[in-house]
Amino acid sequence: MTSSTVPKPPSSSRPDPSAPTARVRRAIVGATFGLAALVCVFGSQLVREFEARAATGLVGWTFASDSVYTTVSDEPSIGFEVGQDWLSLPVTADLTGTYVLAAALILAAAVTICTRVPLTRVLIAFGVSALTMIVVVQARLVIVAAIWGLAGTNEYYDSRPWLDAATVVVAIMATALAYFILAGPRVPPGAPSHSSSTHAR
Repeated sequence: MTSSTVPKPPSSSRPDPSAPTARVRRAIVGATFGLAALVCVFGSQLVREFEARAATGLVGWTFASDSVYTTVSDEPSIGFEVGQDWLSLPVTADLTGTYVLAAALILAAAVTICTRVPLTRVLIAFGVSALTMIVVVQARLVIVAAIWGLAGTNEYYDSRPWLDAATVVVAIMATALAYFILAGPRVPPGAPSHSSSTHAR
Protein backbone atom coordinates (compact mmCIF):
# COMPACT_ATOMS: atom_id res chain seq x y z
CA MET A 1 0.00 0.00 0.00
CA THR A 2 1.47 3.26 -1.06
CA SER A 3 0.84 6.52 0.71
CA SER A 4 0.37 9.69 -1.25
CA THR A 5 1.40 13.07 0.03
CA VAL A 6 -0.79 16.07 -0.44
CA PRO A 7 1.23 18.98 -1.86
CA LYS A 8 1.26 22.05 0.32
CA PRO A 9 0.02 25.28 -1.24
CA PRO A 10 2.84 27.65 -2.15
CA SER A 11 3.53 30.20 0.53
CA SER A 12 3.08 33.83 -0.45
CA SER A 13 6.05 36.12 -0.02
CA ARG A 14 3.80 39.17 0.15
CA PRO A 15 3.73 40.63 3.69
CA ASP A 16 0.45 40.51 5.56
CA PRO A 17 -1.04 44.05 5.58
CA SER A 18 -2.58 43.32 8.98
CA ALA A 19 0.76 42.50 10.63
CA PRO A 20 1.88 44.98 13.33
CA THR A 21 5.00 46.02 11.42
CA ALA A 22 2.98 46.62 8.26
CA ARG A 23 0.42 48.66 10.20
CA VAL A 24 3.14 50.83 11.71
CA ARG A 25 4.72 51.33 8.29
CA ARG A 26 1.38 52.34 6.78
CA ALA A 27 0.70 54.70 9.68
CA ILE A 28 4.07 56.40 9.15
CA VAL A 29 3.51 56.77 5.40
CA GLY A 30 -0.04 58.03 5.96
CA ALA A 31 1.15 60.55 8.54
CA THR A 32 3.80 61.72 6.06
CA PHE A 33 1.11 62.32 3.45
CA GLY A 34 -0.93 64.28 6.00
CA LEU A 35 2.09 66.35 7.04
CA ALA A 36 2.83 67.12 3.38
CA ALA A 37 -0.77 68.33 2.98
CA LEU A 38 -0.29 70.75 5.90
CA VAL A 39 2.98 71.96 4.38
CA CYS A 40 1.18 72.64 1.10
CA VAL A 41 -1.52 74.66 2.81
CA PHE A 42 0.66 76.68 5.18
CA GLY A 43 3.54 76.96 2.71
CA SER A 44 1.40 77.85 -0.26
CA GLN A 45 3.57 80.88 -0.99
CA LEU A 46 6.46 78.60 -1.97
CA VAL A 47 4.19 76.41 -4.09
CA ARG A 48 2.77 79.43 -5.90
CA GLU A 49 6.28 80.74 -6.49
CA PHE A 50 7.21 77.45 -8.13
CA GLU A 51 4.05 77.56 -10.25
CA ALA A 52 4.71 81.16 -11.30
CA ARG A 53 8.31 80.45 -12.26
CA ALA A 54 7.38 77.38 -14.28
CA ALA A 55 4.50 79.16 -16.03
CA THR A 56 6.75 82.14 -16.80
CA GLY A 57 8.96 79.94 -18.93
CA LEU A 58 5.96 78.35 -20.67
CA VAL A 59 4.40 81.75 -21.41
CA GLY A 60 7.63 82.99 -22.98
CA TRP A 61 7.94 79.78 -24.96
CA THR A 62 4.38 79.88 -26.33
CA PHE A 63 2.82 83.25 -27.19
CA ALA A 64 4.67 86.08 -25.40
CA SER A 65 7.62 87.85 -27.00
CA ASP A 66 9.34 87.91 -23.58
CA SER A 67 8.60 86.81 -20.04
CA VAL A 68 10.10 87.25 -16.59
CA TYR A 69 9.24 86.10 -13.08
CA THR A 70 8.16 89.01 -10.88
CA THR A 71 6.03 89.85 -7.86
CA VAL A 72 2.97 92.05 -7.51
CA SER A 73 2.13 93.09 -3.93
CA ASP A 74 4.33 90.23 -2.71
CA GLU A 75 2.37 87.76 -4.86
CA PRO A 76 4.40 85.50 -7.17
CA SER A 77 3.57 86.70 -10.69
CA ILE A 78 4.11 85.98 -14.36
CA GLY A 79 5.44 89.00 -16.20
CA PHE A 80 5.11 88.83 -19.98
CA GLU A 81 5.26 91.08 -23.03
CA VAL A 82 2.61 91.07 -25.75
CA GLY A 83 3.12 93.61 -28.51
CA GLN A 84 4.40 96.73 -26.79
CA ASP A 85 2.70 96.03 -23.46
CA TRP A 86 4.03 94.35 -20.33
CA LEU A 87 1.48 92.53 -18.15
CA SER A 88 1.83 90.83 -14.78
CA LEU A 89 -0.43 87.95 -13.80
CA PRO A 90 -0.31 87.21 -10.04
CA VAL A 91 -0.65 83.54 -9.11
CA THR A 92 -3.19 84.12 -6.36
CA ALA A 93 -4.95 81.57 -4.16
CA ASP A 94 -7.71 81.06 -6.73
CA LEU A 95 -5.20 80.32 -9.52
CA THR A 96 -2.92 77.94 -7.68
CA GLY A 97 -3.24 74.18 -7.48
CA THR A 98 -2.01 74.11 -3.88
CA TYR A 99 -5.30 73.19 -2.27
CA VAL A 100 -6.18 70.57 -4.87
CA LEU A 101 -2.77 68.99 -4.28
CA ALA A 102 -3.36 69.11 -0.51
CA ALA A 103 -6.69 67.32 -1.03
CA ALA A 104 -4.91 64.62 -3.05
CA LEU A 105 -2.38 64.19 -0.24
CA ILE A 106 -5.18 63.82 2.33
CA LEU A 107 -6.84 61.22 0.11
CA ALA A 108 -3.54 59.32 -0.17
CA ALA A 109 -3.21 59.44 3.63
CA ALA A 110 -6.73 58.08 4.09
CA VAL A 111 -6.22 55.27 1.57
CA THR A 112 -2.89 54.36 3.18
CA ILE A 113 -4.19 54.24 6.75
CA CYS A 114 -7.74 52.97 6.26
CA THR A 115 -7.29 50.32 3.54
CA ARG A 116 -4.98 47.42 2.71
CA VAL A 117 -4.05 48.66 -0.76
CA PRO A 118 -0.31 48.02 -1.27
CA LEU A 119 1.81 51.10 -0.58
CA THR A 120 3.46 50.88 -3.98
CA ARG A 121 0.13 51.28 -5.73
CA VAL A 122 -0.89 54.15 -3.43
CA LEU A 123 2.36 55.98 -4.20
CA ILE A 124 1.99 55.43 -7.95
CA ALA A 125 -1.65 56.55 -7.90
CA PHE A 126 -0.76 59.71 -5.99
CA GLY A 127 2.17 60.41 -8.30
CA VAL A 128 -0.02 60.11 -11.40
CA SER A 129 -2.74 62.34 -9.95
CA ALA A 130 -0.23 64.95 -8.69
CA LEU A 131 1.56 65.08 -12.04
CA THR A 132 -1.77 65.50 -13.83
CA MET A 133 -2.70 68.36 -11.50
CA ILE A 134 0.61 70.13 -12.12
CA VAL A 135 0.14 69.88 -15.88
CA VAL A 136 -3.47 71.08 -15.70
CA VAL A 137 -2.62 74.03 -13.43
CA GLN A 138 0.26 75.10 -15.67
CA ALA A 139 -1.97 74.84 -18.74
CA ARG A 140 -4.60 77.01 -17.03
CA LEU A 141 -2.04 79.69 -16.13
CA VAL A 142 -0.76 79.83 -19.70
CA ILE A 143 -4.29 79.95 -21.14
CA VAL A 144 -5.37 82.69 -18.70
CA ALA A 145 -2.29 84.76 -19.52
CA ALA A 146 -2.83 84.25 -23.26
CA ILE A 147 -6.47 85.31 -23.09
CA TRP A 148 -5.57 88.41 -21.12
CA GLY A 149 -2.66 89.37 -23.37
CA LEU A 150 -4.23 88.54 -26.74
CA ALA A 151 -7.95 89.12 -26.19
CA GLY A 152 -8.18 91.75 -23.47
CA THR A 153 -9.31 92.25 -19.90
CA ASN A 154 -13.04 91.60 -20.47
CA GLU A 155 -12.38 88.26 -22.10
CA TYR A 156 -9.99 87.43 -19.25
CA TYR A 157 -12.69 87.92 -16.62
CA ASP A 158 -15.28 86.11 -18.76
CA SER A 159 -13.04 83.07 -19.15
CA ARG A 160 -12.10 82.65 -15.50
CA PRO A 161 -15.27 80.88 -14.25
CA TRP A 162 -15.27 78.12 -16.86
CA LEU A 163 -11.50 77.70 -16.74
CA ASP A 164 -11.59 77.34 -12.95
CA ALA A 165 -14.45 74.85 -13.15
CA ALA A 166 -12.72 72.82 -15.88
CA THR A 167 -9.52 72.66 -13.82
CA VAL A 168 -11.31 71.33 -10.75
CA VAL A 169 -13.28 68.77 -12.78
CA VAL A 170 -10.18 67.48 -14.60
CA ALA A 171 -8.20 67.28 -11.34
CA ILE A 172 -10.97 65.34 -9.57
CA MET A 173 -11.47 62.98 -12.51
CA ALA A 174 -7.73 62.35 -12.86
CA THR A 175 -7.38 61.61 -9.15
CA ALA A 176 -10.41 59.31 -9.07
CA LEU A 177 -9.29 57.46 -12.21
CA ALA A 178 -5.73 57.02 -10.94
CA TYR A 179 -6.88 55.55 -7.64
CA PHE A 180 -9.52 53.37 -9.29
CA ILE A 181 -7.07 51.87 -11.79
CA LEU A 182 -3.90 51.71 -9.69
CA ALA A 183 -5.15 51.44 -6.11
CA GLY A 184 -8.45 49.69 -6.67
CA PRO A 185 -9.27 46.13 -5.62
CA ARG A 186 -7.46 43.29 -7.36
CA VAL A 187 -8.57 39.70 -7.89
CA PRO A 188 -5.89 37.40 -6.43
CA PRO A 189 -4.15 35.14 -8.96
CA GLY A 190 -5.93 31.82 -9.29
CA ALA A 191 -9.15 33.07 -7.73
CA PRO A 192 -12.24 31.67 -9.47
CA SER A 193 -14.22 34.11 -11.56
CA HIS A 194 -17.97 34.14 -11.96
CA SER A 195 -17.74 33.19 -15.60
CA SER A 196 -15.56 30.12 -14.96
CA SER A 197 -17.32 28.83 -11.87
CA THR A 198 -19.34 25.65 -12.30
CA HIS A 199 -22.01 24.15 -10.12
CA ALA A 200 -22.27 20.47 -9.44
CA ARG A 201 -25.58 18.94 -10.38
